[in-house]
Amino acid sequence: MDPQSMYEASEERLAVLIRPAGYYNVKVRRLKAFVKTLVERFGGCFDRFFEGEIPEVRTRLLSIPGIGPETADSMILLCWAKANVCCGCVYSPHIP
Repeated sequence: MDPQSMYEASEERLAVLIRPAGYYNVKVRRLKAFVKTLVERFGGCFDRFFEGEIPEVRTRLLSIPGIGPETADSMILLCWAKANVCCGCVYSPHIP
């Protein structure tokens, strides 16, 4: 499902899709907040969202309701840095 489809989907529809992940009611609100920002401010483009230096991207992520420091750092590691570095995640051991 692409960002635009998630943006247009109801919370109920997304909840059904992410239910196996657990805590789906909380996660769906956070997912919608992220996708809203991604679509409305960055045209649904991950590359545009993650453009810039790490502190700028981290501040951008932390401005979205439901994204805290650990989530922001994990997203930077997995989304922003994937093309730039190869490393493991010590900060969040539950992320492969």
